[in-house]
Order: sequence, then C-alpha cells, then structure tokens
Amino acid sequence: MFKLILLLVPLSFIVGCNNNLKGFVYDCNTGIPIDNAQVIAKQTGWGESKGVIVWDKTYKVHTKTNMNGNFGLSLKFNAPTQLLVFKNGYSQAEQYEYPGNKARIGLMPIEGKIKSVVTNNCKPASSCLQCSENKGVTECRNTCFD
Repeated sequence: MFKLILLLVPLSFIVGCNNNLKGFVYDCNTGIPIDNAQVIAKQTGWGESKGVIVWDKTYKVHTKTNMNGNFGLSLKFNAPTQLLVFKNGYSQAEQYEYPGNKARIGLMPIEGKIKSVVTNNCKPASSCLQCSENKGVTECRNTCFD
C-alpha cells in the first residue's frame, strides 16, 4: 500500500502542470496590437508514428490573435514551445516560450516586394547570432534574448 501512494504522488504533479500559453502580438514600429495574426505552436515529444513509438513526434496547435492582439493556446506538454506568427504585410516572427508565460511577440512591417524576414524580439533573426573566436574556438550567443 505504501509503495502505491509513492507512485501516485509524482503523477499528481504531472497532471496538475500548466500547459497553457498566453501572448500578445504587436507592431514593432508602433506598439499597436495586431489582430487576426496566425499563431502556431510547435512542440516535439513522445508519440506514435506509423505504428511505432517515437521521440520526435511534432505536435502543432493553431490560433489567431483577437482584436487586442492577444492569443491563448492549450499545449500538449509543459515544455519549451516554438511559436511562429504570421500576418500579411509583416515579417514572420519565431521565438521560444514556456507554458505559463505571457509571450510578447513583435512583428516588423514589410514594405513593397521585400521578402519576409524571420524576426525575434523585433530584430531580424539573422542578426541575433553573434560569434567570436577565442583561442581557436568559435563561441556564439543569441543576442535577441539579452
């Protein structure tokens, strides 16, 4: 009986986890909320594929922002989540968030026929990686999270 109780206690923590993620999408230049933006959350974890149990099963959840730029998602896992956000006339945004957090995602307006750029915290993602060489070793860090 004592062993059964010990097994059930850890399960209660897993069931009680917060798998919800809320966020806000805004225009990087003006700070104005962006409505009707497509938000996709991607997570990877255990699952089934072609009748076999696999680790790298991708789970996707979709939603759109409301008129105030807010969105909410119910995720499969209480784990880091890749968020992709799209809206015509804006760059695509990509960033990682944890469930339970309030994500703030900025989209940069694009003009004319400029190809869309992936952004992170209102910076082009290509400018986020800063690398330097130290004693023959290249060290890189993501400056968009500083």
